[in-house]
Amino acid sequence: MNKKVILYCVGFAAFFGPFTQTIYTPILPEIQHDFQTSGFIVNLTISIFTFVLAMMQMVYGPLTDKLGRRKILLPAILLYIVASAGAALSTSIWALLFFRAFQAAGIAAGSVVATTVIGDLFEGKSLGRSMGTFQTLVTLGPVIGPVVGGFVGGYTGYQGVFWVLTGTGLIMFLANVKLLPETKPEGPERKGFSFSDFTIV
Repeated sequence: MNKKVILYCVGFAAFFGPFTQTIYTPILPEIQHDFQTSGFIVNLTISIFTFVLAMMQMVYGPLTDKLGRRKILLPAILLYIVASAGAALSTSIWALLFFRAFQAAGIAAGSVVATTVIGDLFEGKSLGRSMGTFQTLVTLGPVIGPVVGGFVGGYTGYQGVFWVLTGTGLIMFLANVKLLPETKPEGPERKGFSFSDFTIV
């Protein structure tokens, strides 16, 4: 098991959260024009993604501890792929909003599983370096997203942007199927994170 390969595999899954969040911001005016809607509704396609992305991370945290890393990440990436294709095929702004929410629901597992897997595999100084690599990938997401979105959207329109996400999501899924082992420690189940932890002051 090559730990660095696994690190980059789950790290890119985390990268796709902020990347997907911002990739089509350069073509928001085109989306508004194509769907004949208001700027407020178009901006909701970003806001709803951000909201669901944050909320679903609280859901995936306990599930990852309970069920395992692969059992959460792989179905979540599949949801992301289906939602990305749905967004590309959307014929109304409401359909786009719907699929953007499900995109976020899927890719939200990326950062949760990545940090958990890193904690499973590394310790000491290696853990610090690995978390640095992870944070770099996550930070690059919102930087690279608009650049790619502007380039792709300029040639193919907003549909092409979502088809790119569909294709790269499929590559990400296949990479994790092949390279990501189950890293959940064996033995007594540790106490997982739950919603009730947010109520503790």
